[in-house]
Amino acid sequence: MTLPSTCKVMPKSSARLGKAVITGAAALAAAAFTAVLVVSLWHSPDLAGLVGGLVLGFVTGLVVLGVAAGATLFWLLGSVSSPDPAAADALITPIKPVLDELEATRRDTVREINRRARWRVPLCAVGAFALAGLDGTADLSDLVFTAAGGGFAGYAWASLALGNRYRSMYKQRVLPLLAARFGDITYRPAAMPDMRQLSEERLFRSFDRATAEDELAGTYRGLAVSIVELTLHVGSGDERRTSFDGLLVVIGLPWRLKGTTAVVLQSGLFDRVHDWLARNGRERVRLEDPRFENFYQVWGNDQIGARALLTPAFMERFLALGDRPGLGRPQALARDDRLLLTVPKAGGGDYFEPPSYLRPAASREAILRLDRDITGVLAMADAVIDLDQRSAAFGGHCAPAGTRGDA
Repeated sequence: MTLPSTCKVMPKSSARLGKAVITGAAALAAAAFTAVLVVSLWHSPDLAGLVGGLVLGFVTGLVVLGVAAGATLFWLLGSVSSPDPAAADALITPIKPVLDELEATRRDTVREINRRARWRVPLCAVGAFALAGLDGTADLSDLVFTAAGGGFAGYAWASLALGNRYRSMYKQRVLPLLAARFGDITYRPAAMPDMRQLSEERLFRSFDRATAEDELAGTYRGLAVSIVELTLHVGSGDERRTSFDGLLVVIGLPWRLKGTTAVVLQSGLFDRVHDWLARNGRERVRLEDPRFENFYQVWGNDQIGARALLTPAFMERFLALGDRPGLGRPQALARDDRLLLTVPKAGGGDYFEPPSYLRPAASREAILRLDRDITGVLAMADAVIDLDQRSAAFGGHCAPAGTRGDA
């Protein structure tokens, strides 16, 4: 039979892996059925317990199998369709050998996860049931749900470490190749930036734990650039909260600025007084732009240098940067030969996330998403570089790189 031209044939490797995933799901369903039946008979060792266990176990197994089958079908459909297949294939073709190696690793990962899950899921289900039944007060439904939760915990035990290992491998193999299209730029696991200086300048209010996960670094448009995905937390336990989640953008400049200028978001009156007291040698820089001052305070130890930096064009572009979709209001620190921005995300989500081990390594959708992440982050670097108004903004208040400024 000839397929219509609009249909696409499922790749054999994807079909085989889909079959392997369904087989693993069937094993999980069988384990869930067995665990529920054992729980029911343990709770009521009679005909009613047997019938109830058979019915509830059958339903539980169907739910497990249905969820796995639906997820697999969604994954398989995603593996043969793409919003822009031509663009995706143009990205995939040059790095296909690497993706082929990762695909082999991924198939091995799925097989190993399934092998582990065959004994860890029932083990954890029975263990959770036994613990829940120790006090003798839980009814059958409580025990069943507890056993099901234990089964899911068993699957997490089987998959988490292997899934994270594959995720890390994918990032380190694929992202540098995609980033290299933009010049002397590469991806690497992030090095923790100097948080002390950022805290001293009040770009970050409070935090007690910092995580830097991903970084694009290199030379872009002739300037050294580093873009780090940074998350800051404060508190612990139930009181723990995220105080910053976004990008730290550092652009090296070919000259050295005189003085230090910090552009920070407006805050309450008490915080303003606290900031003024905390900034040793800093003065508030007043600007003749009410819209800019509605959002920001500017502090510096060189009034003339700060005003030379904050030209009308700089302030307009800085405000426009905070109006971009998916971003919050940035803050900036200009010091020596560096211009640094902190840009919070608006709406959450992570950059540079590879496809999971349940999706093909050469997933068009995933490759396009990674490319969009890199393009978007470098557009951020473009925006920072374009803030530079070398001739109009800095005038005589900069020195060639390699000389010492007044900071």
